[in-house]
Amino acid sequence: MVSRTNKFVSLGMLHINDKKLVWFTKYLPIVVIISSAIILNLIMMTGVDRKVRALVDLVRMDYIDAQKRLIEAQVKQVSQQIEKTQDVAEAESMKALKRRIDRAYTVAQNIYSSNQHLSNPELKVMILNEIRRMSFANKQSYIYVYDMQGTALVHPLMPEFESTNRLNVSNGEGQYVVAEQVALMKDNSSAYMRYKFNRPGYGDEEFEKLSHIRRFEPYGWFFGTGVYLDQVKATSYQRILDILSNVTIGDNGYLFVFEENGDTLLRHNQIQAGNGQNLYQEIGESFKNQVLSQPASGGFVDYITKDSDGVIGPKTSFIKRIEGWDWIIGTGIYLNKVQTSIEKRKQELLIESRNEFGLVLVFSVLATLACIFLSALVSRKISLRFKQMEQRIAEDFNRLKNSQRRLQHMARHDSLTALPNRIELERQVNRAIARSKLQGKLVAVVFVDLDDFKRINDQYGHGYGDELLKQISERFELCLDEHDIVSRFGGDEFVFCLPELDKLAQAQAKVNKIQSVFDKAFNLHGVSVTTQCSAGVAMYPYDGLEVDALLTKADIVLYKAKENRKGESVFYDEAINKQIIYDFQVEEQLKLALDNRELSVVYQPQVDSQTQKVKGIEALCRWNNAELGFVSPMDFIPAAERLGLIQELGEYVLKQACEDTLTFMPNGRDAIGVSVNVSPKQILDSGFADRVKHLVSETGLCASRVTLEITENILIKDLHVVEPVLRELRDIGLVFLWTILVRASHL
Repeated sequence: MVSRTNKFVSLGMLHINDKKLVWFTKYLPIVVIISSAIILNLIMMTGVDRKVRALVDLVRMDYIDAQKRLIEAQVKQVSQQIEKTQDVAEAESMKALKRRIDRAYTVAQNIYSSNQHLSNPELKVMILNEIRRMSFANKQSYIYVYDMQGTALVHPLMPEFESTNRLNVSNGEGQYVVAEQVALMKDNSSAYMRYKFNRPGYGDEEFEKLSHIRRFEPYGWFFGTGVYLDQVKATSYQRILDILSNVTIGDNGYLFVFEENGDTLLRHNQIQAGNGQNLYQEIGESFKNQVLSQPASGGFVDYITKDSDGVIGPKTSFIKRIEGWDWIIGTGIYLNKVQTSIEKRKQELLIESRNEFGLVLVFSVLATLACIFLSALVSRKISLRFKQMEQRIAEDFNRLKNSQRRLQHMARHDSLTALPNRIELERQVNRAIARSKLQGKLVAVVFVDLDDFKRINDQYGHGYGDELLKQISERFELCLDEHDIVSRFGGDEFVFCLPELDKLAQAQAKVNKIQSVFDKAFNLHGVSVTTQCSAGVAMYPYDGLEVDALLTKADIVLYKAKENRKGESVFYDEAINKQIIYDFQVEEQLKLALDNRELSVVYQPQVDSQTQKVKGIEALCRWNNAELGFVSPMDFIPAAERLGLIQELGEYVLKQACEDTLTFMPNGRDAIGVSVNVSPKQILDSGFADRVKHLVSETGLCASRVTLEITENILIKDLHVVEPVLRELRDIGLVFLWTILVRASHL
């Protein structure tokens, strides 16, 4: 009994083991395959998630930087349009004043011509009565009449002025308004004038006013009318706010405008002037401090505020003051909306990738189930399926890597020319410097700027300009050696990095090779165009050890090259550096030279070569500075032109020369004249003729004794501006010595 029982048990155990073996044979491969597939897919999915997140973070930074550049450009463009609108408004006001006076003049002339049978007293009364009736509503835009002795004949705003002499009466600033108008009318038939005057309803308070006056010859009168400039500006303000309220930035952005005290004028495309809202109070003291600390060119401010949906979050805005106004304009981006948009796209990418891997998992399960029925055949097919899936996964990874490489390429290369941009250039230059440092070699950084690119853009259009940049880039790449680099730095500027040089002569030869690409004309959509470039070169390690220092110095000598003559190349050296420092000192000291009475005028006699008699004198400006000593006019005259001080300097020299000449020799038949040098920039400035006439008249020197010498280049395109000015001054007796050097590129 015992033996039979043991056998049964052993047989039972063997039967159970066989079943387990069959079970393991059936299901263990399935479990192993499923487990392996799950683990593999989880690993792959995690890797894809990580790479997608890294890619999105990179895109986020680039997108925010691009948006900041965009809003900065838009704000600066709008600020320029605002300034132009104000100029247009003032010009329109001047035209309106002239029309009003011309109408009054015509009425007076018609009365005078049609009533010659009346006596002069009767005619005068008739004309003055008609002028009184022509005064406009509210007596703010009225017409007044004075005689050339300064007696008020008609004054609707101040009737008590009539029949009184106002020559010796001044406004609150000490300006003798009527006396100045009389002086203007002695030399001109009509003129514009600015001064301060009372406004109806404001008591003794004075406001800046622009008037147009015109002489009425028959009786030696002059008519005048004016407009208060703050009213012109207020009209401009409203017009500009109406325009800006319709401006949309991007998809749903807007411009905001507020005064420097924080009062809101425009926000959310709604004009809010006078509603009592104050951005400083609403956003906080930090926002106010950031705004008030920004330079005139504008800057970015970061703060917390509500978006259009009422959600509180961070915002970055670019703001800029409007010159001459009490306005600050700006626009910005809500960072939480940017984050939300990018996060949404990231989740979509993650879901797409997970769905793809879900399909892989389904195929894995199906393949595993098929293994139960198809044994070895199914096993082989499963192997093939996994190879297919691996290929798909590899393709997905390749697509992701290719996308990443494309994004990296876009971030480091110029979109128009496909050349490296500034970021990639700096990286490559750092590598070149490191290699050259180990090898004891030189590196040349060459800053190249096209000389006539703006002319080509203006003449043919930006499409032609873009095509020119592409063709130039292709030619640049063809002239590069193995380790040379060229990048587009921006606009029409390119930068070359020429590493592993043994001597400066190699750098000069390569620069000549670069400039030689412009020897052949460019074919732009069937148009043959020629141009050239100027180049500035800085050498490592002589001129700097860092990328920024080399770029800065190459840029400096580039513009030195353009100042000397376009199409040249200049290498940086210590002499240029000293000259730059000296030029900077000259500019800084020149700003105070007139106030400190450091400038003087000396005179050089002009002798007739035949009679050996002095026929005139030439006024020469001299400057002796406490720090710089004697400064050559060759240095401080160009500095004055760059700083915009040439008008003030020229007026000082002209006035001093006229006064001294009159002191040396009063006006008379044999009185000699004085020659004064004039910069073309003075002549091209509006109002030059009026200022010269005023200065000559003020000093009392006879205009025929004054000679203006114009000795510098004047472009042919500016002659239409210069000729009327010279003709106007010649009409009052001034003499000109004029040498015109015309640039061939402008013929």
